Amino acid sequence: MPSWTNATPAATPGGVILHRHSFDRTVTRLLAAPGPELSDVVETFWAVTWNLPQMLVGSLVPQFSVNLTFEENSGRPGSEAQVVVTGVPGRRFDVDLLSTGHVVGVKFRPGAFTAVSGVPASTLADRTVPADCLLPESLVSGFRLAAGEAATVGDDVQPADIRRALLPHLPGTVSADCRLAQTVLDDARDSRVTRVDQLAARHGLGVRALQRLFDRWIGLSPKKVVTRCRLHDAVVRLDGDAGVSMADTALELGFYDQSHFTREFTSFVGVSPARYVAGDRAGTALE
Repeated sequence: MPSWTNATPAATPGGVILHRHSFDRTVTRLLAAPGPELSDVVETFWAVTWNLPQMLVGSLVPQFSVNLTFEENSGRPGSEAQVVVTGVPGRRFDVDLLSTGHVVGVKFRPGAFTAVSGVPASTLADRTVPADCLLPESLVSGFRLAAGEAATVGDDVQPADIRRALLPHLPGTVSADCRLAQTVLDDARDSRVTRVDQLAARHGLGVRALQRLFDRWIGLSPKKVVTRCRLHDAVVRLDGDAGVSMADTALELGFYDQSHFTREFTSFVGVSPARYVAGDRAGTALE
């Protein structure tokens, strides 16, 4: 039976952690497989635990999934209800981790929360909503009970309890349109994809049809998706090589020039690429 495993310092299930090495010195991240019955709908169960002498601000360049979370002491606006649903954020995502606390989450596959709830993904974009506004009360209460304790490495009871809370309420599969959106999104992660028309043509779609597909199932426009994928690539490069050429990175990832890359990076991440490489902690980790 799948159990909690230590994901530190592997890539986070929710996106790309900014200054990940600093974050992972003080915060423990865990993952557990959802099991075959949920694999079409849920990508992973995840957890974060911390015990800190002072506040830590964690920042994430998010991916494209809706998350169901139980949050204790995260200090995140909108999470006071403890069990919340968070749609796809439009930019960098910040959380304030306070003293001792934990988060346990269910990361849905892109589009799958719409298959579960009927709510278009774009309706939830940039929003955090109490889970009982969107999901059956028995699912929410079962998840709250299962996720109320901090996750620990090797524990297989908590993931099993989470599965039991979800199984009666989640479909065993998703629609053909949802699956198509997932396939196109996977293709957008290819670093060679730099334009929306290029992405649409790969799948025999018009640009407008692709926009409608992503509006319902992904929550962001195709242009924002392609740009974000390339910004994910940029963050990974800048984290891995302080001497990386900004001009070369801009051109290789499909930006018009270095100025265009700098504007997009700064708008989404919150600091310029140069400041990020220099270790600017504004809005990220307080050491």
